[in-house]
Amino acid sequence: MQLITTRKHQHGLTVAELLVGMTVGIIVIGGAIAIYASTVARSNDTLRTSKLNQEVSTLLQVVASDIRRAGFWGGINGTAFNQNPFNLANATALVVIDDMASNTIQAVTGQGSCIVYVYDATYLAGNVAGDIESTDLFGFRLNASVVQMRQTGVVDGADCVGGTCNSCTNGV
Repeated sequence: MQLITTRKHQHGLTVAELLVGMTVGIIVIGGAIAIYASTVARSNDTLRTSKLNQEVSTLLQVVASDIRRAGFWGGINGTAFNQNPFNLANATALVVIDDMASNTIQAVTGQGSCIVYVYDATYLAGNVAGDIESTDLFGFRLNASVVQMRQTGVVDGADCVGGTCNSCTNGV
């Protein structure tokens, strides 16, 4: 009688092959997730930086255009320019205040946290041209990392603390 040898054909993977394949797959998937997370983080940083740049650019345009109005006087009518009530030293002229708490004027270095100025806001209802009113007092101040715009104030000189202020930024 003759021995018939039969050959077995493999029908799957061994446990060792499965473990190696799964390990390689996990490493590839982990790398893909790490790359995705890094890309998302960089995207968020880029978006925040762009938003901050846009906010600062817009704020600087508003500040610059408003400060250009400082000293405007709508009631000249033949009066000498040096008698402009909207541009009097130590009263209504544009000043930079160094410390909001003490209202210390820092005119030499200009390194202050507040800018105060006056102009004749004749465009506001009820304002009389040539008269200094509380609604003619404007300014910008940095208050706890938030830039605020002063809408009204006290007529008796430069003051960063008093008046009505609205926030222009969300803070840093």
